[in-house]
Amino acid sequence: MITRKLLISILTTLMCVPMLARLSAADRLVFEAQGNDSPKRIVLVSGDEEYRSEESMPMLGKILSQRHGFQCTVLFAMGPDGAETIDPNNPQGIRGFEALDSADLMIIGTRFRQPDAEAAKHITAFLNAGKPVVGIRTATHAFRGEGEFGGIKYDDFGLKILGETWVAHHGQHKVQGARAVLLQGQMSHPILNSVSDIFCPSDVYRVSHLTDADQILLRAAVTESLDPQSALVKGAVNSPTQPFAWLHTYQRPDGSGTGRSFCTTAGASVDFVSEDLRRMIINATYYLTDRPVPSEADVAFVDAYYPSFFGFIQEPADYWKTLARKPEDFALGKSPHVADPADAPEWSFRDRPAQASSDATAATKEATSSAPAASPATVKTTEAQPEDAVKGPSWEPRQSERIALVGNSLAERMNLFGYFETLLHTRFPDKQLVFRNFGWPADEVGKQQRPDNYTVIDDPFQVFAPETFICFFGFNEHFAGGSQEQLEQFKERYRTWIAEHEAKFSKPGHEARFVLVTPIAFEKTDNALLPDGKADNAVLAKYAMAVQELATELNWPCVDLYTPSQTAFAEEAGAQYTINGIHTNERGDRLVSGTLDQQLFDSSHPTGMDVSKFQDIRRAVNDKSWFHLQDYRMLNGWYVYGGRRT
Repeated sequence: MITRKLLISILTTLMCVPMLARLSAADRLVFEAQGNDSPKRIVLVSGDEEYRSEESMPMLGKILSQRHGFQCTVLFAMGPDGAETIDPNNPQGIRGFEALDSADLMIIGTRFRQPDAEAAKHITAFLNAGKPVVGIRTATHAFRGEGEFGGIKYDDFGLKILGETWVAHHGQHKVQGARAVLLQGQMSHPILNSVSDIFCPSDVYRVSHLTDADQILLRAAVTESLDPQSALVKGAVNSPTQPFAWLHTYQRPDGSGTGRSFCTTAGASVDFVSEDLRRMIINATYYLTDRPVPSEADVAFVDAYYPSFFGFIQEPADYWKTLARKPEDFALGKSPHVADPADAPEWSFRDRPAQASSDATAATKEATSSAPAASPATVKTTEAQPEDAVKGPSWEPRQSERIALVGNSLAERMNLFGYFETLLHTRFPDKQLVFRNFGWPADEVGKQQRPDNYTVIDDPFQVFAPETFICFFGFNEHFAGGSQEQLEQFKERYRTWIAEHEAKFSKPGHEARFVLVTPIAFEKTDNALLPDGKADNAVLAKYAMAVQELATELNWPCVDLYTPSQTAFAEEAGAQYTINGIHTNERGDRLVSGTLDQQLFDSSHPTGMDVSKFQDIRRAVNDKSWFHLQDYRMLNGWYVYGGRRT
């Protein structure tokens, strides 16, 4: 048994330490698919000087991942010389094209980028596999320079892969807008499901290279102004109207076959204020990845969306360096905002953060916002908490501290997802924390049932010898009732449990420590066969308060999960955070983990939960947790520690 434990320890150390050693400022975002165990993978490539694809691509990635079950990786143009900040003016700055190696679809909105030869290899391999491409403005002129993609020159990417290259603006730029025109015979195409009204302030592009083999789904007419209700311009400019969205079949660079692409000349970040434009892109994603296209795709923003108006920002020369925008600033739960470029017209047909300056022409004046999400799909790890959210002293892990989660199913289900442990490792990468989850369904402070003979060989909990206990008690206990007598009995059992474990696991100069966590609220589901949780929440609120009172009495930190979970559950009907009202799903684990991180620590998390390095470490954490579970709570454990003939 000792040998097996030693082997597990070595394996988990080897898995986790290299991941932590590689932790650095992220150059991309990864949005994990919600509700899909086998998701299609999308790489969204931003990087243009004018149309703010660094704003639109994260927004689309959030919708596709959180609402439609795609895994999304967003790439950015980063600053020169290994800078950790975004710089759309750097044509060589896009990092991470290797993500295309495992991608099922690329969405691209770059302008005149100049990737190096190594990056070009990944793009070439993607195209040689005939994988689909979605292009938005300005992908018709996505690349330029001396390089090539297996024989396709950088300058010819738009023409060869999307069917069109840069031609000209059609109409007056920043004066006239674009309105989509529906075409007879195309309205039933799946990409146009529930798409009928698209207006874009970014004007109309001239399109002149499409052939009869291309399928034009929409055309665009020039409008008199940038007002979404403005009339169409009369005369030759709209006779004929210009192609606006189309399907194209491209030849693979190596000549081995064909691939499919969809392109639209819309796509400035402000264009995506249009719900139907967002829906068209989501529909195209379904269509090109061979998933059934929804009749009316949900394209509501996941987080508040504050697009800036398009335009070049060349002055001051250090604008982007000074702005210091990083990919993680666009992570789930965050809604950054910058002022419009100096020459931008006033355009009031979009949401703006309340604290933004009304002077939209002050290009160097930045206002950032961490506004609440449009829907509570995620928890923001930088969100400020009420002053009384943490009861008792703050907590920071010691070097190489051994941390144990204990308690009921809320703790136990964190084994499935790994968000909180990963938040700790990425917050304290140099502390070499040792973390184990000892949660067990139905555990109470005075009643922790285990199989017969469970500790005959050894007791995994005692062998681990925790130094900090993060305690999840109170939910199972609430079923006994919420009278004052029952609450006092609960507190007394909890007080005794802490005293016993403090005496058992403390060492001279290294006393055991405790963090008390309240139960979450009961989530009302749409299932008529399940309780609505109203009566339970009345009692759970009392147990949450009892936990906080005990933490104050004993001078231990306390995390209030009840209040933020009740708020989140009320925002959206149905089982959004749990599988049955009480047991968290992945979204619920993000809520719990993010709240723990917010309330335990004063500073914002250095990476958030949606960057690629975080997800790499989380995968290692979950692998380690599986190994631990085989020791601590293996299936059919009686075959190992006795009790049944084999």
